[in-house]
Amino acid sequence: MAFIAIGFGAPAPFVAAHLLRERTLPIFMNTFPAYGGGLFERWSPEVFPVLLGLFTALSALELFAAVLLWQGHQLGGLLTVALIPFEIAFWAGFALPIPPMFAIARLALLWSGWSGLR
Repeated sequence: MAFIAIGFGAPAPFVAAHLLRERTLPIFMNTFPAYGGGLFERWSPEVFPVLLGLFTALSALELFAAVLLWQGHQLGGLLTVALIPFEIAFWAGFALPIPPMFAIARLALLWSGWSGLR
């Protein structure tokens, strides 16, 4: 969870700044536009950075949930489950293919270890 939150959430403010400055999304490793190709791409360059900011905030909550889970708190598990629908919306909106695969593993591990949380 922490790797996904940091890996996809941390670059979002930089992408938003680039978009506001250049009016285009930056190209990731000369292959595809960062956070582009999803449902949100057709939104205006003024709205898209707001969505990136919300995604950053959501990623920060996911990181907080990961820390709570690491410490064995059940609240981390509840927060994880509560965040999934919002994360799915952003993953689809930004066409992020990697996080959903990890979410399935995350939920399976959470399910199997739920009794160990306090």
